[in-house]
Amino acid sequence: MNGLVKVGVIGAGPIAEAHLASASQIKDIQLVSIADIVEEKAKVLASKYCMKAYTDYKQMLGKESLDIVIINLPHFLHKQAVIDCAEKGCHILLEKPMALNERECDEIIGVCEKQNVKLMLGHIQHFFSANIKIKEIVESGKLGKLLMITNVRYGDYFTSTRPDWFLHYNTAGGGILMNLGAHSIDVVQFLSGSRVKSVRAVVGKFAKGVEVEGNAQVFLTLDSGVTASITLAGYKTVPQNVTELVFTGGMIKVTSADTIFLMDKEGRYKEVILEKSDPFGLQISELIRSINENSDPSITGEYGRSIIRAIKAVYASSDNAVEVTL
Repeated sequence: MNGLVKVGVIGAGPIAEAHLASASQIKDIQLVSIADIVEEKAKVLASKYCMKAYTDYKQMLGKESLDIVIINLPHFLHKQAVIDCAEKGCHILLEKPMALNERECDEIIGVCEKQNVKLMLGHIQHFFSANIKIKEIVESGKLGKLLMITNVRYGDYFTSTRPDWFLHYNTAGGGILMNLGAHSIDVVQFLSGSRVKSVRAVVGKFAKGVEVEGNAQVFLTLDSGVTASITLAGYKTVPQNVTELVFTGGMIKVTSADTIFLMDKEGRYKEVILEKSDPFGLQISELIRSINENSDPSITGEYGRSIIRAIKAVYASSDNAVEVTL
């Protein structure tokens, strides 16, 4: 692409502003338009970032000449939005999780290949400074062989501000596992450099009057032989988001996007201060790089599909009380 990269946004929820705040700081990007069925939401962000506001994204695609579209819609709307954008020749940054199921993922990948547009999944964990540093340590071998990963996420998932579509399988695809668990599985795969091979899991539904699950305990075996456990709870808990990695020669603990702790020689954790990065800026810059170089982005549709495949395996394992091999 020569000159400015023209960007449009579909969906004006909280995640949209995170994308816009970062993209607005990149000199080669021109923020053009944003669409949301709630006109006021679209207008607020459009005014803040000097964009045009639409209430119908199809109208926006018809009127604007866009290079990239960032899709931030409810999960059940992902597939059709990708189809519509790809058929207009727009490259796509699609928020996670990719789709409701593997079949929809295949359709998304297929239309992007047919229309020759780049598709990148918004698995933002790949761009946090802590995870980038840990990935470097894993690959360097300085702590020996990676053996195990433990990820724990607790927090009130069923808040009064959560939109209703999150609470139904036909619109969200699942509950806490589909939404936050997608991050957890992604972290495990990204840091280990390996895909999920088999799953054993128990999923629970204890929120009154709610269709989707609110907790899960998952045991994963990866292609590399690394094992991982993921524990999710979305009820009235003490908030926690911690990942620990165990190596043959040490341990790492992650407690935020900017902070990691390495085990010292005395067997205690010592904080490692990292330079803060802009994950959303790095993310869209990666998509632009892939477009300019005509190469695959670092987070492809096939990778996004692998997360959905693992999530569906978790549900199948819990429903049938068996280990599921992918």
